Amino acid sequence: VDVIKSMEKHLSYQWIIAITHNVSNSHNYWKSKYEHTKKGKEWKISWKPLLVFSKGEITNTVNQLNDCMQSVREKDFHEWQQSIDVPDYFLPLLLMKNEIVLDPMAGTGTTGVSALKNGLRFIGIEKEKDTFDIMDKRVSSSL
Repeated sequence: VDVIKSMEKHLSYQWIIAITHNVSNSHNYWKSKYEHTKKGKEWKISWKPLLVFSKGEITNTVNQLNDCMQSVREKDFHEWQQSIDVPDYFLPLLLMKNEIVLDPMAGTGTTGVSALKNGLRFIGIEKEKDTFDIMDKRVSSSL
C-alpha cells in the first residue's frame, strides 16, 4: 500500500489487469483477516493484480487489450518468480520503443528481461538483497 501511495504522487493509475493461474497447481493460500465473517478460512489464490500506472498518457494505443490473462508456472530462479509471458504480452501493447518500465517490486527481474527484449528501458526496485542479486544478474545478461 505504501508503494502504491508513493507512486500516485508521480504517476497516474490507469488500470488493473487480472493475471490468473491454474488453481489446481497452486499452493498459495491467503489466510482471511476477516475472522468474524469468514471464520479465518484459508482461500486459494487464483489470480494476482497487475497495476498499470503511467506518467502522462499511455503512448502506445491499441484497438484491443485483454485485461485478464492466464500465466504459466515459471519458477526457475525463485519461488515467487512470475512468468515472462505476462510482460511479453502487455509491454509492447502499452509502451513505445525506448520508453521506461518501472517495476517497484521487481523480484527476480522477469519484467526487466521482457522490457529489454522489447526495446524498452528498465528500472527495477527490490528490497530483498538475495532476490535483487538474481534480478541484477538476469537483467544484466539480457543487455
